[in-house]
Amino acid sequence: MARLDITLKQLQTSILACANCPRLAAWRKKTAKGKVRRLINYDYWGKPLPGFGDIRAEVLIAGLTPAASYRELELLQIKNSPKFGHGVVFPVNNRITLPGSFHPSLQNTFTNRLTEPIFDAVFEKAKSLLS
Repeated sequence: MARLDITLKQLQTSILACANCPRLAAWRKKTAKGKVRRLINYDYWGKPLPGFGDIRAEVLIAGLTPAASYRELELLQIKNSPKFGHGVVFPVNNRITLPGSFHPSLQNTFTNRLTEPIFDAVFEKAKSLLS
């Protein structure tokens, strides 16, 4: 296993402070302060979600907004940007493969665009890519 140059704590601190996308950072800050009526009694995190779990895990689950996806891939120096879609598998290099999935939003689940078996199939595909 490759040695990590930073600790998990340092990575989480960096993620929480990230403002690489000023428009997204401003939206997060605004949304955390100005709440919609139905959520008025809830606290909103208003920051990126830091990673959790086993640092030696072989599967990483990342949520990317559709508009930010290609920018994020550019930051990762992925030159041949994939076409995202549910069930689409994009080989980044000989070590990394990106299987895509619809977001498990209320709209996608209520309309059955994404059902539990369909979502489970993405994780089965990810698992099969490990072997």
